[in-house]
Amino acid sequence: MRGPTWSLFVLCAVLSGQDYRGEIAPRPAGGAPTTISFGRLRFRTLALGREGPSYFPLRSAAVQGRQYLAEARIDGIAGIATVRFDLTDAEGRAVQVMNLWKATDFSNDGEFMGLVTIPAQPFRMAAVGTDRRGMAFRVLSRDVIQPPVSGVDEPGLIPPGFPALEQGQIQKIIAGTLRETSERAARAAKEHPGGVISLGSSSLSRIAYEPFVSSAGAPLGLRLRYSLRFDADSTVAAIPHAFPVYRPSEWRGLVTMKGARGTISPAPGMIGATSLNDVIVYGARVEFRAGVTYTFSIDMVPDYVFQGTLSGRYCVHDQKFAARPGPWNALLASSEAPSYSVSWNDLGLTAEIPAYYPQSALRANFIAAGATDCGPNANTRF
Repeated sequence: MRGPTWSLFVLCAVLSGQDYRGEIAPRPAGGAPTTISFGRLRFRTLALGREGPSYFPLRSAAVQGRQYLAEARIDGIAGIATVRFDLTDAEGRAVQVMNLWKATDFSNDGEFMGLVTIPAQPFRMAAVGTDRRGMAFRVLSRDVIQPPVSGVDEPGLIPPGFPALEQGQIQKIIAGTLRETSERAARAAKEHPGGVISLGSSSLSRIAYEPFVSSAGAPLGLRLRYSLRFDADSTVAAIPHAFPVYRPSEWRGLVTMKGARGTISPAPGMIGATSLNDVIVYGARVEFRAGVTYTFSIDMVPDYVFQGTLSGRYCVHDQKFAARPGPWNALLASSEAPSYSVSWNDLGLTAEIPAYYPQSALRANFIAAGATDCGPNANTRF
């Protein structure tokens, strides 16, 4: 993979004096916010799955008087500041305020859930609230639901054929699941008086980018510095995805960047993670407190580079490209300094670095710093 052209280019890149430092501004992913609309309304029922009781989409009609877990999706969620859900009659007149909760803290996730007792009349659901400009909105679910007086829920709770003893054990587990859901609904009613859900927003600073370097001062990867602040407690992944955007389509997707090391100050709550390494390297979601400014410094390396947890040394996994040697060799022979896409999916934000070091320069610097061949099965146990 190392031809004369490649070696000459690396020498030129090292001597060019370009250090690729700068600042970029985040922007909403996907461009301008979409129009607020009611995306979907469906019901889930408790049934026995392979791993125990869980809520599955109801395949039959929702029956009058029965309670189900409602799942409502709102499109254009990034533009919403507050929202309330009403059960309405067929014409859209409000009949009952619902106590729903947001399914996740992700800013681009418009899923809401809550327990709903099906009324004895045709009904719809309305989402009512204010957008982030302070303007009121009201959107209705598309279809009028005609609930039957009776019927069998599909899927059923417990499939036939279970012995009585096992059915008793399953019923205890089911009762526990129902109790947890009821407790979640009660908490939603307490947290959202009048059914009004305030949707927290995040504030991401401008992002500084620069190389992080070897002991000899040679660029090895990409360092990102930024700060993040939430106006409500949020459990999200706050380490970005970053990848080079090459002009030749056959090079795209060959390489992405991955978190290698870094700091977050103050430390977030380790919910769903055991260490900062889980957060930075594996993108674990952790808890960020409202009103606290968190400062990040994240070092990212190409995904074909591995660092040993025991030795601290690097290795290069060229076998990753064994199925596509032509595009990889062409990329290494190129002088293209690609732009980079940087995105925070849970925050619904993205940014673009206009140009950064050619991949061949980064790879050559790892080798010059002592990186060895990872072999056919790359791992960090060395």
